[in-house]
Amino acid sequence: MFSTLQRRAIGHVSLKFQFICQHFEIGLRQSQLSHVQAPPPPPSPPVTITRNEATGRRRAPPPPPPILPTQVTTKSPNSNETNDLQTAVSRSSLSPAPASPTPISKQISETTSNNAGGAHNSNIRKIGQAPSSPLRKAYKQNVAVLNERFNSAAEDQSLAGKDIVKIVMNITSALIYNSERTPWVLTLRKEAFLPGDDSEQHPVAVHMIFHQVVHDIFQNYRRIPPTSLPDAKEVLAGKGIAGNAVAADDSDKKEVTAMAKKWPVYFVRNYQVVVDGQDRDDTYYLAVGHNGVHMVKERRRVVQQTGRWVTDVEIKVSDSYGNVTVDDWQVSPTEIIATLSSVRYTFTTRSGSNIKQLVEAFILDSGKDATHAVALKAYETRDATLLSFPKDAIITLTARTGLDPGWFYGTFGGRTGAFPASYSAPIVGEVTQQSIDAAKRAHKLRNQDSRIQMTPAQMRMTKRGMSSKALTSAAMGHAPGHTVRTRGAVLEDEELLSEQRFSLLQFAKDNFRLGQDLYEMQRTESGSVRGTVKRVAPAGKDKKKKKKKDEVGLSWSWSELAALVKFTKSPIQASLLKLNDSESHLNKLALESFINIMRFMGDYMAKGKTEADVIEFLLRVVQQHPPLRNEIYCQLLKQVTNNKSERLESCARGWRLLVIITSYAKPSADFEPYLKSYLQAIAYNPQREYRDEAAICLQNVKATVRYGGRAKLPNRQEVLAVIQGKFKKIQKLYLPGDRTKSIKVHASIVVKDVLQDMCQKMNNNHPEEFGLFVQTNPARQGVLLNKHDYILDITTIFEEKNVPFRLYFKKRLWFFPSSYTSIMYTSMVFAQVVEDFVKGHLLVTAQCSPMICNSVIPKLLTLRHFAVDPEPSLSSLLETYTMYVPPQVEKALTAEEWSEELTSAHNDYNGTLPHDAETMFLKIAEENFELFGSRFFDLERVSDRRIQGPARLAINRHGIRFLQTDNNETILSYNFNEIVSTRKLGSKESKKHFLDFKLGNLMVQRVTRCETRQGIEIQSIISTYIGLSVDQHREKAMRKS
Repeated sequence: MFSTLQRRAIGHVSLKFQFICQHFEIGLRQSQLSHVQAPPPPPSPPVTITRNEATGRRRAPPPPPPILPTQVTTKSPNSNETNDLQTAVSRSSLSPAPASPTPISKQISETTSNNAGGAHNSNIRKIGQAPSSPLRKAYKQNVAVLNERFNSAAEDQSLAGKDIVKIVMNITSALIYNSERTPWVLTLRKEAFLPGDDSEQHPVAVHMIFHQVVHDIFQNYRRIPPTSLPDAKEVLAGKGIAGNAVAADDSDKKEVTAMAKKWPVYFVRNYQVVVDGQDRDDTYYLAVGHNGVHMVKERRRVVQQTGRWVTDVEIKVSDSYGNVTVDDWQVSPTEIIATLSSVRYTFTTRSGSNIKQLVEAFILDSGKDATHAVALKAYETRDATLLSFPKDAIITLTARTGLDPGWFYGTFGGRTGAFPASYSAPIVGEVTQQSIDAAKRAHKLRNQDSRIQMTPAQMRMTKRGMSSKALTSAAMGHAPGHTVRTRGAVLEDEELLSEQRFSLLQFAKDNFRLGQDLYEMQRTESGSVRGTVKRVAPAGKDKKKKKKKDEVGLSWSWSELAALVKFTKSPIQASLLKLNDSESHLNKLALESFINIMRFMGDYMAKGKTEADVIEFLLRVVQQHPPLRNEIYCQLLKQVTNNKSERLESCARGWRLLVIITSYAKPSADFEPYLKSYLQAIAYNPQREYRDEAAICLQNVKATVRYGGRAKLPNRQEVLAVIQGKFKKIQKLYLPGDRTKSIKVHASIVVKDVLQDMCQKMNNNHPEEFGLFVQTNPARQGVLLNKHDYILDITTIFEEKNVPFRLYFKKRLWFFPSSYTSIMYTSMVFAQVVEDFVKGHLLVTAQCSPMICNSVIPKLLTLRHFAVDPEPSLSSLLETYTMYVPPQVEKALTAEEWSEELTSAHNDYNGTLPHDAETMFLKIAEENFELFGSRFFDLERVSDRRIQGPARLAINRHGIRFLQTDNNETILSYNFNEIVSTRKLGSKESKKHFLDFKLGNLMVQRVTRCETRQGIEIQSIISTYIGLSVDQHREKAMRKS
């Protein structure tokens, strides 16, 4: 075992470790730790060497006493900041370690000779190099330095037997300390409770801090006030805590830690400084901690009776953060000029900027335990749960559980309530003019600190919700992820509504409750909103205004009317619209809706509500109570108009909420033009800040009016995306032939919009011929979606149930002549027709003439080969053709005949490009197969006696056919004039699905029931064919007329 002297001399190297524990500082002492790697140390500063006045001999600075728990001060090479490194403590006892008289040179030679010779595992070796590296030279230099210092100290009688504190080692590379013979240990010590420190919430940290305090109390640590030591020991004795302190419970540990936190310079960060007129035996520190800023003087002296060195600690200046102002502090690279206790000091230090930043952080954090606050501006509200006060009012703060961040709870003028924290500044300490001024300065510093790193462009982005932290709300919390500004929807040309005729102000004049100050919100004893509408006596007005009267005799002015449609920081007292007062539940929902809107925008306490909770409440209100849809629209427009909220992101959050509401709530016919006019005035004005959001809202309103609005509530991912300004989602579509296409969808996109968009990409003008299907089981056909279904409603249903699904886009009927100029369209139709061709659905066995078998089928097989195979060749065609021959003609030719015909066709089409091959395949199939352009559906059973067993239903522009499944012979056929109606049925008991056809004419009808799971698609195709046929006949009649 190394002695204290040896351990310090060897292990006390100027290294500063980056350790995983953020709450503690680290010391180096003897241990069995393995493979601890130190980062490369910065260049060492010159050692300060004092000179013995009596002998003129140069000597090292006075060392600290060797008795535990003496703190060894290690000076960082690049700053004046110091760290306290605690020596190792035995687990079984806290008794001092015995001193060792062994010369330091001897011990170092013992521990480093092996390293120099390279015979054994070294205590210190250079990373990535053998022991014969240049570090051996550094070790020789280090040993020489240690020997010289030790011999000098030994010759000096005043330092005989004492420790050497600071030794400059020639260490210029990163080092690894092995575990076998390491001369030190790593110990953790709590330095300071920095702002936001949560170490007291972690049991391990609490345990370590407690043991540190107990150890220091029993060892009479110099940073503990001498007047507090007897009381501290008495407290430990009263709790039965001995030196090992193992049996203490958690409450005792926290109590002892809380006692230590009251000591001024115990939990502090020390910065060594030099002051004017400083004695050479004195060391000054600026100690910055949670209790304030302190200037500490330490003086080393020898006790004459014992001959031991002691350190006297004196707090020269102590200033709390309520009195500290950093506005006039001046920092330079070598000094800091600061005001403490109204006295101007100049401190020489290289850590001036660090000191000022830490003091600023403590000032900003000092208000969390304040009991009073000063009002920075007036806050007026009529809400019973909120507190009103004038400017410069002194508010008594009250601790309240469950209070949202950004809100205070206090008392003023005999009333108690909550209020936004931005309207006040916490007062630290007693309420005096000095502490009030300090609170205002701290609030100003807090605002400067939040904006100091922001450019004007970043400020605008934050206001719009465009910062990297996305939209935030003190009530709602942070929305994760990066915000992406999405350009608004492409506005279609339409008739612009008159902004003057359909202004929100005009609608308010005709439909709002005038004189909102005559109403008062009623609440229950628990604080919840009641729906009763209560009228109060009008308050007196200082200024006489020109007023008019409405139809019920209420007087109003244009300024009061304008206030009804502008932002308010206080909840409304009654519904904005003239609802039926007898239906109190509607007024109650209206008031709760407004409060939830304020919560979402961050202007009201969340009280445990999340964004999803608020949105769910509002959407359920608009879905279940249609009379309140206009009310919620008016409330949202009011809060985003002339928004003067203290929250920078309030207006942006309001617009994002409006984006969601407009995709669900269908406005009434009388309110619709006013809503559109409001949105148009912003969306079509490039100077308006939220024109993109207004354009999205306008598009949503159009879709909601046309299709009725979405039915499925948005999931959490969609809500977060909208809050972050991501209004569109990438959705993958699957096409026949294993092709995919990605499209952008937003809240108001319906299936019809997707079909039109895809047809536009394919240069096709007939979206009626296409359909969008959702498939959850690859073994089954997908379900056809209704053209008015919202895409995000469909995807949300499957995502919530965690069911894998695919959206398929394909051609569902052939009515108009096809043009194969578009590659995308041709490829999709080709893949769809090839599938029917291979299955044999296009061929009728009775119609398979020799020409079909000998010429048409080989041509189609060859064209399919050129269209699909990436490297077409005759050999690969002859090897694979049997996989694609329809079953009806598979045995029509022999293998030699197939080879001969395929070879001939291959020679005819050799070199054909894939798109050309697809086009020729479709044209040949259309010319030769009667069933081309049909959709085929398998029927498990048909009730008509003429159809025995399963059948196949073919639907094309000529009507419907019931076919034999083996040869496609027609059993029954009907044109669309003979289809009276269809009806889809299902049985819960048998879990079977049926489709009833009512066939015949108006006089004679019969019902044919078919068992199939594709009844919805069959109905849709038949109704579409009938509709297109009627439209076609109508157009012909109009041309003739």
